[in-house]
Amino acid sequence: FYADLLGLELAAALAFDESPGGGPLRYMHLFFRMGDGRFIAFFDLPDNPKPELFRPSSGFNRHIALEVADMAALLAGKARLSEAGFKVEGPIDHEFVHSIYTYDPNGIQVELTCRDSAHDA
Repeated sequence: FYADLLGLELAAALAFDESPGGGPLRYMHLFFRMGDGRFIAFFDLPDNPKPELFRPSSGFNRHIALEVADMAALLAGKARLSEAGFKVEGPIDHEFVHSIYTYDPNGIQVELTCRDSAHDA
């Protein structure tokens, strides 16, 4: 999802067999490089899947926003997500940015947003 549909580079995938505190825990720490060189990271716990954690919940509870360059990039992102079978809402005009919204496979709301001409005001 993050690499193929959102265009983020998978920069590292680190596998571990114990927690940082020393107890047994299999997990993977995944790092995706964003366009500005910063990272967003996630944990994957293959032995503890809880289906309730993967249901979409309110974006007011779990939400990430990623800025894209312009409206053309926003619409291209919407097309990629829609073609891959994801429900996408928007673009919504927030009067300083335009945004689209979807949910990643883990149920986290993802917003793609671009600034408009009134952004700095």
